[in-house]
Amino acid sequence: MKRFLILASLSAVLGCGSSNRHLNLPPDTILAGAGKTVINPPVGIPMAGYGADRKVTGIEDDLYARCVALSFAGYLKPVVFVSVDLIGFLRYDVQLVKEALGGHRMLFIMATHTHSGPDTLGIYGGRDEAYMAEVRGKIVQLVKMTCRNLEPAKLYHGNVSSRGLSKNWREFGEVDDDINVIAVQGNKGFVATLVNFGCHPE
Repeated sequence: MKRFLILASLSAVLGCGSSNRHLNLPPDTILAGAGKTVINPPVGIPMAGYGADRKVTGIEDDLYARCVALSFAGYLKPVVFVSVDLIGFLRYDVQLVKEALGGHRMLFIMATHTHSGPDTLGIYGGRDEAYMAEVRGKIVQLVKMTCRNLEPAKLYHGNVSSRGLSKNWREFGEVDDDINVIAVQGNKGFVATLVNFGCHPE
């Protein structure tokens, strides 16, 4: 019941409706979807971190934007989590994505903080605005696609302390020692795993 009230309250704030595809399900049935899209940068734009004047010379491993959407059958518009393999993703970019999605989604975008990707913050050599526009567009399409493919699911949660595994290297502030994991299981197996581990960005 508690999980239903949490997601239902979020959905109610968003003025959520229902879907004909899920009308036959109990309103507290959890719905989930997941997806990903490649967000590789073009060759030649600045890389993030480890000194200036590093340029993208090629692709060793793909960079992704990954999306998980959660809702209830009775409150269809979902809570959406997007993770991007980037050094960071500015509030400016988040707001543009939200506007492109109609400004009505409960959308959270976070970055893995990789230094093996492009400079998206403009502090290591400069942002490539054409690339950033492409990334925002791909996120918008990814969210739409993921939200169109919600299916009944089960959620499993786990929590463990990371004490001793990470610290604030700047020697100030607090460290979140909790590692929280949510596993999303659909009819055909596990759909996605969400992990929250505050191991560096503050």
